[in-house]
Amino acid sequence: CYQFQRNWQVFPRNDCWRPMDTPEDMNRSFAGVILELKTYSDVPLWMVELTKRFNLERIGFSKYYTAVRKEMIFNGGYVL
Repeated sequence: CYQFQRNWQVFPRNDCWRPMDTPEDMNRSFAGVILELKTYSDVPLWMVELTKRFNLERIGFSKYYTAVRKEMIFNGGYVL
């Protein structure tokens, strides 16, 4: 989820969160789940086992781009 802000707020409003894992956002026929796994160098064995166990699929997904694109749509702007 993301929340549009015009200025710095330490505590965002709980009622203003917008999802970014819808089927349209994920370019899929179903809603997705974003699980970000990062490592500095070699991939730990537990990450490999996790991806195999849950049959996870690696896709590219920019959270920043998706939030900006959705905000433009909500405000009647152009889609990037």
